[in-house]
Amino acid sequence: MTTALNGVSPMRTFIGGVIGAAYKLLKSFYTTQLDRIQQLINDSTRPEAYA
Repeated sequence: MTTALNGVSPMRTFIGGVIGAAYKLLKSFYTTQLDRIQQLINDSTRPEAYA
């Protein structure tokens, strides 16, 4: 395993970046899903939704 100048191997940096990107993607996906559910709940609690 080669070591970079800062003491962290390039492979570890790469894996960390991939995990970080995947986490960010999942987080944004779940946030939009939660927003959608929240909107659905808000719409269903409005009286005119049943009119």
